[in-house]
Parts: sequence; structure tokens; C-alpha cells
Amino acid sequence: MKKILLSLALAAAIMPAMANDYTDDLQVSVNGVGFPSQKTTITVDRRTDGAYDFKLKNFSFAGMNIGDLNLDSVPGVEQDGVVYLAATRKVGVTIMFQKLTLPVTLRGELLNNGGKLYASMDIPVQALSQNVSVLFGNGGYQIPNSGFENYHTEVLHNLAYDDDWNVTGWSADTLKSASVPNAWHSFMDASGYSYDDKGNYYNNPAIIYLASAMVDPHTYISDEKRPGSAGSHSAKLIARNAVIAIANGTMTTGRMNTGSTEPADVANHAWLDMDSTGTDTNGDPFYTVMNGRPDSLTVWVKYGQATPNADHPYATVSAVITDGTYYQEPDTNVYNNVYAIARNNTIESTNGEWKRLAIPFDVKDNSVKGKAILVTVSTNADAGQGSDGDSILVDDINLVYNDPQNVNINFSDNAVTVGDADATVTYDGANGPIIVKDFRQEGNDVVATVTVYNGDLTKQIAQATHTFANATTGISKVVTDGAGNVSEVYDLSGRRVEAMQHGNVYIVRTADGKTVKVLK
Repeated sequence: MKKILLSLALAAAIMPAMANDYTDDLQVSVNGVGFPSQKTTITVDRRTDGAYDFKLKNFSFAGMNIGDLNLDSVPGVEQDGVVYLAATRKVGVTIMFQKLTLPVTLRGELLNNGGKLYASMDIPVQALSQNVSVLFGNGGYQIPNSGFENYHTEVLHNLAYDDDWNVTGWSADTLKSASVPNAWHSFMDASGYSYDDKGNYYNNPAIIYLASAMVDPHTYISDEKRPGSAGSHSAKLIARNAVIAIANGTMTTGRMNTGSTEPADVANHAWLDMDSTGTDTNGDPFYTVMNGRPDSLTVWVKYGQATPNADHPYATVSAVITDGTYYQEPDTNVYNNVYAIARNNTIESTNGEWKRLAIPFDVKDNSVKGKAILVTVSTNADAGQGSDGDSILVDDINLVYNDPQNVNINFSDNAVTVGDADATVTYDGANGPIIVKDFRQEGNDVVATVTVYNGDLTKQIAQATHTFANATTGISKVVTDGAGNVSEVYDLSGRRVEAMQHGNVYIVRTADGKTVKVLK
């Protein structure tokens, strides 16, 4: 996903210092082998000069205590409430009672106006011949709990009836429970919308009852894991005979809907809508945020049918990136809110072995800005098919961001008023690298630095700097200040503004050539 980030030398000169603690999952891998995630707190201090101090205390993994990782005076590039952090610093640590100085490369984002931190770090440890990679938080580039290590319990209650034995909803009595991977959802917390005789939707808990309550659970925590995994678990889905049809073992990052007793009816589907405020018992919403533009999806599976079905032999994995508005599959409607789809609906039996699948994303509409991803896994590609006891194990689902190739960073000649169009980037081989453009006024010149990252900030691909002599950043709007002097006003991203809004900070250049920062 292309992101254009602009900043100015004065952008934070007089802003007050701030410190935020961010607690989130920290994932460590060594030479490509990942370890289970751990909850960690990182402190980010905003200095009065606009730079940031980054502090990860008591860093440890795999039983090895490293110590504090402190990266001071990290520059930030800001636009629309998002701040990019990037720096390499030498950090003193202690490993196995040996004091070492290690280069630590940080790439990060402060999202949601500083409310969330996503960070990627590279730490080469030459003394141990190890390359340590660290990911903190989820900036919307991966699927949470992608290793299926963490689970919660979903509970299905008995049906409640009125005096005429009509179903009125759910009682307080527990009927079934199941272990479901965090950030994923199953029949146990499905919505139950069905059609009445006029074609209108209505809530029908009896359909959920048929899909889940009359049979054993469909989702399980498994102690099996794919080859080479440093984790302990995988997720297991099992198809069940629900009398009227086979209920496929299915889980989704969205929400299941059981709206019909006919398996192929599109009232039975997975759906997402970021406007939906519902959550599961773990507090997870029925959607997954997606900010990146991945090139492919990889996943490990172990699939087999209890009774081979030559007409319906396949399991399926599907991922759809949308703009976050309502989307369901399957459906007879055509959706215009889809950025890309990765789907494999011909997953054959793996004969008792684990198999790694790589599924490319097919871009449907490049103009759609992705905000959510609906991932669905099922024991059969066809609704209500297969056999009782069909199962699929799923482990380590991962979104892959290709390194852009043939990257060229070009600067225009003799620009006097420098803007975005004066620094362009071309590339191929990737759906959406992140491009950071930093324009800074230094005296009478503008210094432009363009940095190209891969799509999830885990690699810096290219960087170039150019000085535009005797130039200014893109400022054009002329306003009058309180003293009647003519001034030019622009926001912290270098964009032209017509008027200053209350609560925002602006750079103002007065008629006499002075540049000041103003908090409106």
C-alpha cells in the first residue's frame, strides 16, 4: 500500500514532550524460526525537538535475557495522525554474561493519532551467528494469532420457548462449548438471520441450533504443529453430520451466519462489516483490520476426508480484502468494495502430512483502499458436502509482502516550490510498498528524502536524498494574520490549507519572511 508521508524541519519544534506506554504482542524470530508471542510494553517519548526516544525494557526470548533496548532521538515523519519512525542505533546489551554492542534497526508507525504502535526491528548478533527479528503490535499487516497459539471458549446456550413452544431466543443454560482461536470465529457465535415468507431477514436462533447444538463442536485446539514450528498448537476443524446435511467445519475472521436449512443457500455465509459493534466472548470484533496490500498468503494445512468423496474432494482457504463495508461470501450480489482475493478451493487430501500452501492475491480493483480482511477456512469447498469427520488442521497463516524490484527514485529538475510530484518512485513486482517522502526546509533550500519499504515495514528497500536549491515546500495559500500582514499557511504535512482549524498546529510564513509555528 503506497503511503506518501511529508514533514518539515519545523514540524515539531515547539510541540510539548509526551510519553506513551504501548502494551501489545511481541513476536521474535531467530534465523527465520519464530517463537511464541509475548506481551510486552514499549515506551515512546516525544522530545521537545520533535524526535522520539524508543525504549523496550527487559527484552528477552527463548529463556535468554538481553536487557534494555533504548534507541534515542529517532526522527519521525508525520501525516494525518500517522508518524513513521526509522533509525539505526548501537545499543549495549548483555548476552550470556557477555557485554555486546549491537546495531538495532527500527522501523515503526505511530497510528491512530499516537494511540497505537507498530514496530519492526532487526538485530544482527554476529557473535552468535544469529539474525534476530522483532515485530511489535499489529499495524494491520498480518492476521492476529496467526500461529493459532491462543484460544478462548465460546458457549452455546439452550433454546428458549414460549408457552406454545415457539423459539424465542436463548436460555441461560449452557448446551455446548468449544475452543476457538482468538481473533477467529465459528458456528458457536454465529448470527442466525433467516428469511421470512416475504423475503425479509429475521433472527432465527433455531438455525444456529441445527448447525452447532445438535452435533459436537467444529473447532478444537490441537497439540499437533507444522514441521519446524516453535509453537505448541494448531487449529483443528471437523465436519459434522447435522442430520439434514453435513455441517462443514468452518472458521472465519468475520462472522458466520446460519440462515437456512439448505446448505447451499447464501443465507449461510461468512460476513464482515466494520460498522458492526459486536464482539465475541474474548472481546474480539467480527472483522480483522487490514492496512497492507499483501502479494500472497501462505498457510500450513493437514487435510483428510473420513470417507473419500470423489465429487466433493476439496477443502478451501479464502482471503478477501475489502474497504471495510459490508461483504459476505458466498452471495449472489456483486460487490464493488473488494481490493483483492486470495483463494484456493482445490485443497486435496495431504495423506496425513503437513503441506505448505502459497496463494497469490488477485487484485480486483486497485482503487479500493483496503481496511479489513475476511479469511475463511472450511473442510469442504462446497456447502454441506464431504463426510462426517472430515478434518483440516491449520497452522501459521501468513501474509507475504514481496520486495519491490527495479526501484527508481526520481527528483524533478529546478523545482522552486517543491511538492509530492517533484519526487516520484517507480517499481514492479509488488502490490504495495510503503513510500515515505520527507520534505524539510533547511534555510533557503528544501532537502527531500524518499525511502521505500516493503509492504509491511519489515525491510528498507531503497533511499535517496536530493537538495532543491533556493526552493520552498508546497505553500501557496495566502491569508492575513491578526496584524494585517500577508502570510502563507500549511499543515505539518506540507499541504496547502485555506484556513486554520481550532486544535491543530500549522506552519505560518509571514510577509517579512519569518516562519513560525502556530497552535490554533
